[in-house]
Amino acid sequence: MAERGAAAEDPHAAEQRYIDGLYRRLAALRAQTAARLADVRLQPTRHRQALLERDAEIHLLEGALARYDVGWGALCFGRIDMENGARYYVGRLGLSDEALEPLLVDWRAPAAEPFYRATPGQPEDVVLRRHLLCEGPRLVAIDDEVFDQAAIGEAQRATLRGEAALMAALQRRRTGRMADIVATIQAEQDEVIRSPLEGVLLVQGGPGTGKTAVALHRAAYLLYTHRDRLASRGVLIVGPSAVFLRYIEQVLPALGETSAVLARVGDLYPGVAGRRPESPAAVEVKGRAVMVDVLKRAVRTRQRILRDEAVVGFGAVQLRITPEASRAARRRARATGRPHNQAKVLFDNALLDELVDQAAAKDSRLGRGDRQGGRKELRASVRRSREFRALAYRLWPELSPAELLGDLLSSRVLIRAAGRHVLSEQDVAAIHRPPDGDSHPPGGDRGGWSAADVPLLDEAAELLGETPRRRARGRRGPQDPEEEMRRDTRTVEEMARADRTWSYSHVIVDEAQEVSPMAWRMLVRRCPQRSMTVVGDWAQRSVDWGARGWEGALGAAATERLRVAELTVNYRTPEEAMTLARRLLAEIDPDLDAPAAIRSSGFAPWSLRAEPDALADVAVGVVAGELAAVGDGRIAVVVPAASREPIGEAMRLGLGEGVATDTGSALDRPVSVFGVADVKGLEFDSVVVIEPAAIVEASPRGANDLYVALTRTTNRLGLLHTGALPGALTSVRRVSSIAEIG
Repeated sequence: MAERGAAAEDPHAAEQRYIDGLYRRLAALRAQTAARLADVRLQPTRHRQALLERDAEIHLLEGALARYDVGWGALCFGRIDMENGARYYVGRLGLSDEALEPLLVDWRAPAAEPFYRATPGQPEDVVLRRHLLCEGPRLVAIDDEVFDQAAIGEAQRATLRGEAALMAALQRRRTGRMADIVATIQAEQDEVIRSPLEGVLLVQGGPGTGKTAVALHRAAYLLYTHRDRLASRGVLIVGPSAVFLRYIEQVLPALGETSAVLARVGDLYPGVAGRRPESPAAVEVKGRAVMVDVLKRAVRTRQRILRDEAVVGFGAVQLRITPEASRAARRRARATGRPHNQAKVLFDNALLDELVDQAAAKDSRLGRGDRQGGRKELRASVRRSREFRALAYRLWPELSPAELLGDLLSSRVLIRAAGRHVLSEQDVAAIHRPPDGDSHPPGGDRGGWSAADVPLLDEAAELLGETPRRRARGRRGPQDPEEEMRRDTRTVEEMARADRTWSYSHVIVDEAQEVSPMAWRMLVRRCPQRSMTVVGDWAQRSVDWGARGWEGALGAAATERLRVAELTVNYRTPEEAMTLARRLLAEIDPDLDAPAAIRSSGFAPWSLRAEPDALADVAVGVVAGELAAVGDGRIAVVVPAASREPIGEAMRLGLGEGVATDTGSALDRPVSVFGVADVKGLEFDSVVVIEPAAIVEASPRGANDLYVALTRTTNRLGLLHTGALPGALTSVRRVSSIAEIG
């Protein structure tokens, strides 16, 4: 903590000197930590416990080094002067001098809270808040806010500076990766970030409100504040797409946190990639809550009884199982309520009891020999017989989730039987997938599962349970000492991704309006204590699973501890674009409100009509003009899913290597061609929406998809079309040529 002085001096020079001192201290700490890490790595270990202790210290030191690596993010970005004379510098991590006097307060610490919360109406004992705009270690500008003019002297008042820190941050060019907002967190955002850990926090935020950034900064805050409770089990952050996760992946490391796990819903089942394309109709059906009942019936249809008597040969003895005996065995196994694979043991035992009783009755020596173990040996012999094992498998097979779901989806007959009364013939057709050897994976994942399949696999795993052999292996653990040591030193992320039953300490779900009822069931299993942060925008939902509001949509995640917060200010999308988007939102749902935009770009959105056979060429010309307009910024070309390939190919041919047409290279190039599903949560300097009417017509919630597309821009927005525009967009500025766009 620094004391506030009264002497007037050049504030820029004074603050630069202080920042230089912080970087020197950081370099010293980094060097000390690196030296200690090198020493620890060279320490000999004589036994397993010593090895584990050494690896634990290495893990801690590596974590400290990662936190000290601030990259080009500002180490220090603010200062607050308090009424009591105290002065605090606020930054992305905490630093103290060798005497343990604080030099820099971590932005998550309670002492830093007034930096974000102070307002003229509630100054929180703050006299002066100073934003320090830095590029790495270099101070670029100062922005001062005075909350008590009487508390500062004339000399200090003469050194005040004003730069509008938030506006400066918002007007920076996009880089293809989300930057942290730690220096410009606003009061309503800070309230969400520092909200209590317990329960489910629902954050409703329209376009540009910073809900994703708030969610990520909340993760960093929770890990800082509750590290002992959260670090061992980790924090899971769920995003809507692979490109979205790449977009946000640098934020938490820049804030000094490396223990969060980032994943899509399709990544949450071990060994499954969940990347197979799926039709919108199939996604909707597979996400319905009724699929729980469909899967339950699918399991029960695999628990069969005999129609006719079955013979099990055992040497010279013919043993028989009647339909009545098989029915009794099934009834006994089902009555336990155990998962299918665990109940199979009871089913098999009931059949064995019947067969052994018959064998003992046929040979009196077996009955008398029971006291000497003869009956036990007979039972073991019958269990090992090929005929018994074949019969038991036919009536009650051991099943993996992949086998159950693969068999179900590959057969219209099985889907109809399992979906009786809850799935229409149209639903059956939507989810039916004929086996073709490549795309259909009945016994595993060969790239054939979709993200919509993953919650079904997870539900099936709950209904089936582990096989007895797999459970026994899990109880025994690894037999190889080296394997045991490797498992002991795995990171939380490695352990969590390999274990379907892993329970996270906290789960953050972004773009939560896209999460299906079935996916919510899976997410609750990943966090049974229901400590969650859920962020999204009800107006941006692309699939309708029947819920009329957030509580209905959250399903199993909605509890009596549900808290709701709303972000009301749009910091990203300029008013010019939001004016257009609001008209569309009014048609989608008149009861929904768009957040208030606080900035203007000075650029009016435009529309240009092209002939169908010239659309691709015109699109290339339009984007070439946008490249010139945004300089080193980023451009998104948002197209109907069916047009992505031809438009993308035309862009590549016309504009060269600067165009990304796949999610793997998107964000790394100046121009990216997207379908709406992949643009959710992203932002760009310029957005060109091609064929907006086709986007609306492509799905039942196509208007919501178009609303998403219109609100991705931070500066420029244009519409390129061959037919009539949707009614809400007809007032847009019309241009007759690319030259008129401006």
